[in-house]
Order: sequence, then C-alpha cells, then structure tokens
Amino acid sequence: MTSIISSLTANQIRSLSTTVIASLTTNDMAALSSTQVKTLSSAQIAALRTDDIAILTTGQISAISVSAIKGLSLSQLAVLDATRIASLGTAQVTALSTNQIEDLDSSQIEALTSSQFGAFGSAQVAALSTADIAELSTADIAAITPTAMSGLSTDDVAALSTGQLAALKTGQIAALKTSQVKVLTTLQITTLTAAQIGAFSSVQVAALTTADISELTTADIAAITSTAMSGLSAANVAALSTGQFAALKTGQIAALKTSQVKVLTTLQVTTLTTAQIGAFGSAQVAALTTDNIAALSTGQISALSSRSVAGLTTAQIDTLSSSQIEALGSALVGVLGSAQVAALTTADIAELSTASIAAITSAAMSGLSAANIAALSTGQVAVLKTGQIAALKTSQVKVLTTLQVTTLTTAQIGAFGSAQVAALTTDNIAALSTSQIAALSSRSVAGLTTAQIDTLSSSQIGAFGTAQVRAFGSAQVAALTTADIAELSTANIAAINRTALSGLSTTDIANLKSDQLLAITTAQLQALDSGQVGAIIAAYHAV
Repeated sequence: MTSIISSLTANQIRSLSTTVIASLTTNDMAALSSTQVKTLSSAQIAALRTDDIAILTTGQISAISVSAIKGLSLSQLAVLDATRIASLGTAQVTALSTNQIEDLDSSQIEALTSSQFGAFGSAQVAALSTADIAELSTADIAAITPTAMSGLSTDDVAALSTGQLAALKTGQIAALKTSQVKVLTTLQITTLTAAQIGAFSSVQVAALTTADISELTTADIAAITSTAMSGLSAANVAALSTGQFAALKTGQIAALKTSQVKVLTTLQVTTLTTAQIGAFGSAQVAALTTDNIAALSTGQISALSSRSVAGLTTAQIDTLSSSQIEALGSALVGVLGSAQVAALTTADIAELSTASIAAITSAAMSGLSAANIAALSTGQVAVLKTGQIAALKTSQVKVLTTLQVTTLTTAQIGAFGSAQVAALTTDNIAALSTSQIAALSSRSVAGLTTAQIDTLSSSQIGAFGTAQVRAFGSAQVAALTTADIAELSTANIAAINRTALSGLSTTDIANLKSDQLLAITTAQLQALDSGQVGAIIAAYHAV
C-alpha cells in the first residue's frame, strides 16, 4: 500500500506527535522527501525506530537539520553505515555532541571525510579515542583546525604516527599546547619538517628535551624563529653541536638571552662565523665568559659590531691578547669607554695602530694610565687629535717624555690648557721649539710656572707673541731674567699688562734698550711704582 506521508505538508509533518512518528513504517520513512525531513525536530528524530533510521537515504540523512541532528540516540547512530555517516554535512557534524562522537565505532570514524573532521571542535576531537586517532588518515589529521588541536589528549599526541605528524600544518603545530609537545617522542620530533619546527613558539621550544634538540637537523635549527629562540633552556643551548650552532641565523643569534650566552662553550663560540659574531649585542658580549673571549680569533674580534664592543667588561678586555687588541681596529677602539681603555696594558697600547690611537674618544683618554701614556710611541703621539690632547689629565701630562713633547705639532701644543702646561716638566719646557712656544695659547701661557719660565732660553722668550706676553702675570714677568727681557720685541714690551709690570725689577728696567724704552705706553708708565719710575728716568738719561 502506498504511503500517504509524501502528501503531507511541511507544517503537517512538523505537527506530528512523537507517538505518531514512532508509528511510522519503513515505507513511510522511505516516502519522506528531503524537504519534509528538514522539518523534523530533534524530539521527532529521537522518536524514530532504529530500523526507520537504517533505511534513510544519504539525501534524507543530509537533510536532517542541525538542531534535529542532536536528537539521534546512540542506538540510532549505531545503525548508520559508512555511506550515511559520510553524507553528514559539516554543519551537522559540528552539531554532534561528544556523547554521540564517543559512540561512533571505528568503521564510522573511518568513514568520516576530511571535510567533516575539519568541522570538529576541540571538545569533539577530545571525544575521539586514541585508537580512533590512530586510524585517521593523514588527510583527516591535516583537516583538524588549529583551534580543535587542543582536544587531542597527550596519549593521542604520543600515539600519532610519523606520517600523521608529518601531515600536520604549521598552524596546527603552532596550536599545540606545551603538555602536548612534551609527550612527543624524539622519533616524532625528528619526523617534523623544518617548516613545522619553524611554527613552534618559545614556550613550545621550551618543552623540548635536550635529547629532542640534539636530533634536530641543521635545517630544523635554522628554522626556529628568533622569537622562539628564548625558549631554549641553558642545557639545550649548551648541548647544541657545532654544526647546529653554525646553522643559526644572525637573527637567531641576536635573539639569544644573556643567560643562554653565558652557557656557550668555547668550542661553540669558536665555531661562530663573523656574521654571527656581528649579530651580538652589547649585553650578549658582556655575558661571554673570559675563556670564550680569549678564544675568539682575530677575524671574529674584527667582526664585533661597535654596539657590541661597548659591552666588553674590563675583565674581558684584560684577557684579550695583543693580537686581539690590534684586531679591534680604529672603528671598534673608537667606542671603548675610559674604563675599558684603562683595562688595556702597555703591551696592548703598543699594538694599537696610529689610526686606532687617533680613534680613542676624548672622553676615553682619561682611561690611559701614566704607564700607557709614557709608553706611547712618537708616531702614536703625533696622531693624537687636539680634542684628545685637551682631554689629557695633568697626571698624564706629567709623565710625557721629552721625546714625546718635542713630537707634538703646533696644533697639538695649541690645545693645551693652563693646567696642562703647568704640569709639563721643566725639561719638557726647555725642549720646546720656538714654533711650539709660539703655538701656546694665551690661556695656556698663563699656566707657566716661574720654574718653567726660568728654564726658557732667550730664543724661546723671543718666540712669544704679544697675546702670550699680555697673558703673563707679575710673578711670571719677575721670573724673566734681564737677558730674557732684552729678547722681548718692542711690541711685546708694550703688551705687558699693567698688573704684571710690578714684576719688572729696576735692574730689568735699567737694561732696557732705547727702542724698548720708547715702546712703554703711557698707561704702563702710570702703573709703575716710584722705584720703577726712577729707573725709567735714569735709563732715559743713560741713552
């Protein structure tokens, strides 16, 4: 007998009670159109007998609404064959409860398509047994969304085959929890591609064991992102082979924490390329052990960036050999601070090229010890810039040798301040050439002590210009001998300032030459005391 069910409207189907639904025959069920099936509620679906469910076509199965699919009982689900399971739409699959998922047998799980697995949420994935997961194809595994990956239990993850692991996309790898990463075996880790390793975050990298890290290929190591590098434990960093270490990119090197740099072995450090060394920052360089610093080749030393050299500690500089110091070059020497310069030995200074000496900043010059200053070669002294000369402390000036002082150019001499000139030994003053004397600034001449003036020769006195003589004080004028006074030009006589004239003795005045007497200005005459005036008058009469 033909079923009348197909003649019912959607509203009539919707209004059927569960009792009526339960009474429907398999012929009735077979007569339902997809449109009619769509109107069935979850309660109506739940009221159907298992034999009714079993005869539904794939078209009817796929027509069950998302809200109604939840009405399928476990016994009803059990009668769905692989073909009918595969016909479920992704929206229907998403609506399945965890209880429904849990009750699916292995053949039904196997029947699910990759698209259906892609519709699973994390709770649904969690409802799958480890045995279920083991049966999934690589395409099915690859279809699980990153957000659903958290549903995999640690047992599930540990049971993943190497083929399944290899099928995971980078987004899925990135979504793994640390608890999931921790249970991966070393064999599973070695299965991962470089691209998959590159998807790891720092916390995921931190979950890897030393054994895991040791099995990574150089390509895998190079694939770890700079941000993920911080996840490597000190033990993992120390365990990196020289091959793995050599594979690190400059960005990865730059991302190393100081705690990681501290545990680097000497063998690892000596493996670093110049490009890798150049990626170190100042804090990283400061974290290197003195043994590691001492082991650096001259090529590696030369490759250090200016920024990183600023991080060298005094203890590290103290361990540098002379050849390593020489390898720094002028650019790197130019970033050394005064404390770093102070750590250089006399032997180190001797190895510095003239370009490196000239590169020492004015601020760092104070770091040169007295011994280092005294040991500077004449070639090194000759290249000192005026700013460097001006920065010398008086304690440094005091130890300059006569040979060094006579090497100074007029520009260098002109950079001396009054305190620096006062710090020169009398032997050094006596050794100055007339051109060096003439190059002294009026400011520095004011620093000449009476003992220094006393050592000046007549030719040196004669080399003073009017601006320099004008800077003399009365004590300095008083230190001039009669012979010295006689060497002064008429312009210099006229340049002696009024306050300094008191330094002229009556003997000095009496020995003035006629042109010198005539050079005395009215202002100077008015500044003389009575004894000096008397000497002037007598000198005039004697002419």
